[in-house]
Amino acid sequence: MGSVMMEPDEIMELHSPSNAFITQNICISLEKLAPRSGGLFYDSNPLTFQTPLFLFQVSLCASVILLTTLLLKPIGQPLLLSQLLGGVLLGPSFLGFNEEIRNIMFPITSLVMLDVVAVFGIMFHFFLIGVKMDPGLIKKSGKKAYAIGISVVMSSLILNKVAFSFVIPSMNPNPTMTQSIPFVGLAEAMISFPVIANYLTELKIANSDYGRLAMSSSMISGLFTGGLMIFLTLFRPGNHSSLDTFLNYTEKLAVALVLIALILLVFRPAMLWMMRRHPTGETVNQSFILGVLVAVMVSGFLSVHIGQHVILGPFLLGMAIPAGPPLGSALVKRLEVIITWWLMPLYLVKNGLIIDIFAIDFREFAIIQFVVLLSCLGKFLGAFLPSLYFKMPLRDGLSLGLIMNVQGVLEIAIYKVMLEKKLIDKESFVVMCISMLVITGAITPLIRAVYDPSRKYVVYKRRTILQMKPDTELRLLACIHNGEHIPAMMNLIEVTNHTQKNPVGVYIVHLVELVGRSTTLFISHDERYKTPPSNLGTLSQRVVTAFRNYGLQNIGTLSVQSYTSISPYATMDDDVCTLAYNKRVSLIIIPFHKKGSSETRMRAVNSNVLHKAPCSVAVLVDRGLLRSYKNTNEFYVALFFLGGADDRETLAYAVRMCGNPKIKLTVVRFLSHRKTAAIGESKRNMKLDDIVVADFRFKTLENDRITYREEVVTDGVQTVSIIRSMESSYQLIMVGRRHDEKSPLIEGLIEWKNEDVMLGPIGDYFASTDFRGNATVLVVQQQTNVVAGAVDDNLDNLIPHDMLGEEEAEDFPIRRSCF
Repeated sequence: MGSVMMEPDEIMELHSPSNAFITQNICISLEKLAPRSGGLFYDSNPLTFQTPLFLFQVSLCASVILLTTLLLKPIGQPLLLSQLLGGVLLGPSFLGFNEEIRNIMFPITSLVMLDVVAVFGIMFHFFLIGVKMDPGLIKKSGKKAYAIGISVVMSSLILNKVAFSFVIPSMNPNPTMTQSIPFVGLAEAMISFPVIANYLTELKIANSDYGRLAMSSSMISGLFTGGLMIFLTLFRPGNHSSLDTFLNYTEKLAVALVLIALILLVFRPAMLWMMRRHPTGETVNQSFILGVLVAVMVSGFLSVHIGQHVILGPFLLGMAIPAGPPLGSALVKRLEVIITWWLMPLYLVKNGLIIDIFAIDFREFAIIQFVVLLSCLGKFLGAFLPSLYFKMPLRDGLSLGLIMNVQGVLEIAIYKVMLEKKLIDKESFVVMCISMLVITGAITPLIRAVYDPSRKYVVYKRRTILQMKPDTELRLLACIHNGEHIPAMMNLIEVTNHTQKNPVGVYIVHLVELVGRSTTLFISHDERYKTPPSNLGTLSQRVVTAFRNYGLQNIGTLSVQSYTSISPYATMDDDVCTLAYNKRVSLIIIPFHKKGSSETRMRAVNSNVLHKAPCSVAVLVDRGLLRSYKNTNEFYVALFFLGGADDRETLAYAVRMCGNPKIKLTVVRFLSHRKTAAIGESKRNMKLDDIVVADFRFKTLENDRITYREEVVTDGVQTVSIIRSMESSYQLIMVGRRHDEKSPLIEGLIEWKNEDVMLGPIGDYFASTDFRGNATVLVVQQQTNVVAGAVDDNLDNLIPHDMLGEEEAEDFPIRRSCF
């Protein structure tokens, strides 16, 4: 199977018998190794039989990697580091150090089977890497990405060339190491795009500006160094002493080009034909999936047959499959788990079995480590200095330089190829693998310390409905997760009351999980296009078309702009918050997902939005009655006011709705019968509540469509009792998300109910089975991610200071014109 398989000398290194008849003993063992065991109850040792031993090895490898993942998760280390470390732990450096334990876990008779399965693992792993890659990203890369991508490689190579010419000769390396050092420098200069893409996703920064730049730059760097690596592997200096040798290498290159042409001219057109028969959103026929898997194995066989590495064909085959749905997503969903947790652990353990850190000479370790660190410094400077030239933020430049030094499985495969082609020696291979673990492990906490993606959402001006200027456009951002959210969001926008005097600007973002590709997408659908792109998928087309038509029906009062975000769940909230920040949105509307549903990961996205949002956020609990808005002449809305910033924001939003002549609003304010002396923040909040409510009552005194009432209660149970008596009388219920936990109005509710952190103590009741009404519920949270003391700088419409105490007037300017 080419250079991936273990060589006989590698197998010999794993076991060190003193007799000279090792080959004969192996043959006898293989003959006696039966496929099945009789079982422990028949005095039979399962580990002396082929199938039980193999299953034991697979389970052991997966368990060790899972254990390292759990141990490293609290310190934020990515999965790739756990995989690499798990492979080393089972090798001679740790568990395999004892010969008896090594013979039990990995007897020499089992290494052939282990090696064969590991080859299939690496084949399909690189196939999936190719599937996830989007070559079109290179065309979209700007000059910044090209400059950084090439600079990273060149700066690393230049530093190593200088060191090799002036510094390393003084260290007196042995001849074998002297020959290896240039190739060590070349290998360390390589940038792995798939590894960096997965790493950014795990750190939840793939959707950041510098995260996208890192992916573009890494792809350019990878292609640049990959071409150089292939050239040096095929045409190694000193191997062209005769014409026959030169013709031999030329023949290999020509045959490799024929394989590439076969994949591009035959396989890719077949995949495109298949995709036309299966539009996005439809299930791919299983026969196509099986056909592709067979093609992967055939391509690996052809790669070896023409003298190339076994991963060449599968990798090119994966790149020939269009990334994303339908086929790319289907392949990733079916293969990713079994490859990540079953097959790849075998490959990593197979390489870990030949890594013995105790067999390295210290002087040789120091020389290779010097080259590795010099390469890391070169890659860091190659990314950091151009980022400063392009005037990127300092933190982004530092993070970009660190990320360019991340390494993973792809680098191990490259090191192994170089080792077996005698480009590097065994000691260099071991030191490079160890350095990969140490450097990648050290980079992660540094990046987390330097870069906080939520920092950019902190604003210096409040973006709330309560503090909006009068007669200005209200900007809303509505998130769509599935088709059921379209009518609910559309009717809530209609209820919001868009007029020529008070226009509404709506930004719709359809959130789609990233599957089958490495690069995230954020697509803006320009109003000039009559139809959305056909490659978006059925649901995205529905979302774009529905809201575009809705905007065309309300020209002059409503403007609509649609977007599609294709990203992992872990970073999906960044797209939402970035769009809200850039468009100066005042309110983000997110749909509610119940606990235990199939959309649990969307709950995590919504929770992150609530935490990071640069404006106010509303959670929509849709029960269908909101959709009846267009079919009724009167639409009843209730607002339960318990006090606090969130309730004040909710009141401001409800009052804006009252401009709609169909809306009948009832505001119920709950007051405590206890006259406790409030202090500090509670006192200021109570003062503000009184001011905002008084201003609201004064402004709406003559509006017969608005009803205001007060209820005095003793505790939270009585509060819920009053709400329950009114729950069937309204189509829309509005409430604030957060309330003072010490307030008598919700006393007992937190202990009584299993509070949903997304909705707060009162909102949790409306989403629970105890709520008997069918009303749609809107739970509002006022903006939280703001610099302390930040206020709107236009103070010409504030509530007169004579309505406030001296201290409150200074700290809390509230716009009286919001009502």
